[in-house]
Amino acid sequence: KTLSFKAQTGINKINLDFRDVIIRFWDVDGAGFDVSCKIIDSLLNSPARSLRPDETRALYVDFKSRNAKLKPGTKEFQDALLADPYMNALQIKYGYAITCHKSQGGEWSYALVDFDTAMGKTNEQFFRWAYTAITRAKKHLYAINAPQFNRFSGLTIAPATGNSTKHGNHKPGEDFFDTLRQRVADALHNTGITIEDVCHNQYCEVYTFTRNGNRCTVDIWYKKTGKISRIMPRENESPLSAELTATLTAHIGHTAESRNAGKSSVIPAPVQNNIGQELYDRISAAIAPHGIEIADVKHHHFQESYYLRRQGQSVRFDFYYNGKGQFTTAKPHPTAGHAPELLAELTEILREVSRDNR
Repeated sequence: KTLSFKAQTGINKINLDFRDVIIRFWDVDGAGFDVSCKIIDSLLNSPARSLRPDETRALYVDFKSRNAKLKPGTKEFQDALLADPYMNALQIKYGYAITCHKSQGGEWSYALVDFDTAMGKTNEQFFRWAYTAITRAKKHLYAINAPQFNRFSGLTIAPATGNSTKHGNHKPGEDFFDTLRQRVADALHNTGITIEDVCHNQYCEVYTFTRNGNRCTVDIWYKKTGKISRIMPRENESPLSAELTATLTAHIGHTAESRNAGKSSVIPAPVQNNIGQELYDRISAAIAPHGIEIADVKHHHFQESYYLRRQGQSVRFDFYYNGKGQFTTAKPHPTAGHAPELLAELTEILREVSRDNR
């Protein structure tokens, strides 16, 4: 389109190329909508950052010549000016991006940050990267693919068949195994040793422990009464086995069931965090519409055990969380196989809980 206007040097002719385009936008819910408009194509491919003053003047003069009957300053003139496709053609330029690493030390009034990454979004490396990227903006920050997560976002639901724990009918008491595991965890507090696995054999609990890549298996034998009779590491020569033997003997070298005698079976939740309360609120809200209720909750070291029931059926789920307060795994107890329908329904409900990023 050739635009002309009078100047002191004569008639100036300005050539501007326009293009009809359709621009698609997406709202926060992911719904797309299209906008039809014009762009100034010659500016898009020009080294200049914006139109020159004479080009802007030519646009205005062209508008007035096309609307000669409209008087400047009137409402009709202003309405026509706002609706004119050439006067309102988008002045766009190609956008360029740099990596977060290269952006360090720079600041911009407007910054667009794309958070999409293959590194994962719940680790320290990502949070350091995100902090650097976010702080490049001085006034306005636009987040693209911004992460939406909470302490339940990394929760995975383990299938009942995948649980390595096996129970027989040799329980000296209903709470024996839970109490013993809690006492073992308490004994290892501040040692850096963690429980990797537990297998239940006849009158013997087989515990596998790890620390700094070292692994040790310990057999904890008990009698029908629940009294611990022997603590025997299978790797007798390692320093870790010697430490475990001494530590466990000092803390659980007597009847495991006696610890909670005369007390409530529910160990109070630690008061230093709200992890247990958040989990309880989430599960309560999720299961209520399905007629499922919480029969009991037991709090352990980095573990919450939930006993859920409906119409005579019951299922136990163990929820594990890490030192950052993020839930990692929900495992159905082996006895959950006795109520397969309730187990399947609860598994799907818990998957919804893990997908809810509110």
